[in-house]
Amino acid sequence: MVTMVSPLLFFAQVENADPSNLVGATTSDYASFTGSQYDQSVLNGSFGSLTNVQNLKYGDMLTRGDNLLYDNWENYGSLYVGDKVYRLSNVNFDVKLGQFMTQIQSDSLFIYNKYNIDSISVNQRMFKKFYDPAGNEKIVFAEVVYDANGVRILKNHYVKEVEGSPNPMINRPTNKLVKRSKYYTANDDTLVPMSLSKRNVLKQITDPKLAESAKNFAKENRLSFNSDEDVITILKYTFNQTE
Repeated sequence: MVTMVSPLLFFAQVENADPSNLVGATTSDYASFTGSQYDQSVLNGSFGSLTNVQNLKYGDMLTRGDNLLYDNWENYGSLYVGDKVYRLSNVNFDVKLGQFMTQIQSDSLFIYNKYNIDSISVNQRMFKKFYDPAGNEKIVFAEVVYDANGVRILKNHYVKEVEGSPNPMINRPTNKLVKRSKYYTANDDTLVPMSLSKRNVLKQITDPKLAESAKNFAKENRLSFNSDEDVITILKYTFNQTE
């Protein structure tokens, strides 16, 4: 059953969800949500605990366009809160704000309350909530590159603002936001900075034989330990040997 909350935002009960994809969450029965973005009696109830309810105009924000992780709003996601899973549409991640949000009109958004969310998956990319002791924002969503078999590789997205210049030779009349990312491992729910390198990946593989196998597999197949996609391929091959 799908219950409409607004024309572009919906929640659905998830039947027989795969726990391996839920980062520890399980499936349960869900209450129905009814009303619209302006129905405060509904939004301040169960749904309100998940959102910062504002009729937010995206054009009023200090940053635009390049601060969104995904190129458009045509993205589907799953939001995990305890043992509940909610299906979302029109979801994106504002990298500068560090917030997930849903577009409900062409210029209006719901911002999800990160303090009440465990994790969120968008287009099959999983983001988990962590504590970042070195960050300006202490509670952040880090993208899971790999988190299994004792190996944890996470990626935190951020934006760097490049200042504009009146110099016509530079051809940068306005400020520009450039998306960047940093890599981490984690101690429980606390992020620990790391660079994505062969040394840092291999040292998380505690079995020396498996570590050697990973190194050889990467060399034979010309895979790089500096690439997300290649590291996932290397680790999947390495640990599939033990199954």
